[in-house]
Amino acid sequence: MRLARSRFRRFGKMLPERGELLIASHNNPDPDSIVSALLLEKLIASISDVSVTVAYSGVIGRAENEALLEYSDMKLRPLRRLDLDRFQSVALVDTQPGTGNNPFDDSTLVDYVFDHHRLNPETKAVAFHDVRDYLGTTTTLLSLYWRAAGLGLTRRYATLMFYALRSETSDLGREATDVDRRVYKETFNISDLRAISRIVNAKVDLSYFGAVHEAIEQARVYGPLIVTNLGTVPYPDAVAQIAEYFLKYRTAKWSFSMGIYEDEILLSMRSDDPRAHLGGVAGRVVGGFGTAGGHGASAGGQISVTGKHPSRVEAIQKTVVDRLLKELDLESAICRNLLGYPPDKK
Repeated sequence: MRLARSRFRRFGKMLPERGELLIASHNNPDPDSIVSALLLEKLIASISDVSVTVAYSGVIGRAENEALLEYSDMKLRPLRRLDLDRFQSVALVDTQPGTGNNPFDDSTLVDYVFDHHRLNPETKAVAFHDVRDYLGTTTTLLSLYWRAAGLGLTRRYATLMFYALRSETSDLGREATDVDRRVYKETFNISDLRAISRIVNAKVDLSYFGAVHEAIEQARVYGPLIVTNLGTVPYPDAVAQIAEYFLKYRTAKWSFSMGIYEDEILLSMRSDDPRAHLGGVAGRVVGGFGTAGGHGASAGGQISVTGKHPSRVEAIQKTVVDRLLKELDLESAICRNLLGYPPDKK
């Protein structure tokens, strides 16, 4: 807490006394990114009179994320509809300049960064940055600032924080530290569990089942790895959903999915081994084509294919899979259709 108090005081001194501040999440924000942005907004409101706008780029298409936002009763503004020139300062949460998953590649446009991914070189030029890659969530990081600010937890904010932690860490089963566990337990005790249930079991539309159907049809198994190419996806988060979905298969140690949304190939990787170093693996697999990053057991990336011929897009996708097989030492593994497997022995 001593570190949190020190950085909180420094952050407070750097905030403008008035004007407008923009808080931006990463593209197609997930629960950790959404909740982190809302926590930072509330934190700033407690210590400054600056006007704050919370925005996102991309799409919030996953049913659970839409339900989370509805419960929060907060509005995230689409970044494309805002005049960025009107903001005196910009804060990024759960992302950093130069990572390729937000519109702020130029670090000179950013004043504050809060994140739990590996420190990006461009972030070092940002006036205030608190990046702790040993934490399981950015929500956990912002919760330390809340405590330093003396802010109490309402039931609504506790529920938001609890859901962000359970989503990002798979109920503490993935890359969770003692600090994450403490926040998880504290927020669980006062969370609205009925609201959590509604978010977790949010109703989905037909596009979700279409994506799952396509994923199963296209899934290929290389020993302990499941790979699927979804083609065009109805919403960006479908790629991550499918990567998580296939990791449930009993012999799978790694899952990899990719799909095209608008003019980007989106990639997602998952592993049940926290020492898999998927962030590094994803970076090497995508290297030269796009950007990628992540943690030990989860990672994602994006490759722009604007103006590229379909044959070139297919060639890039094939190269990415070939690189992944090489990274995991599965080049000689037999490729099988998932549904072509014999029934599992009981």
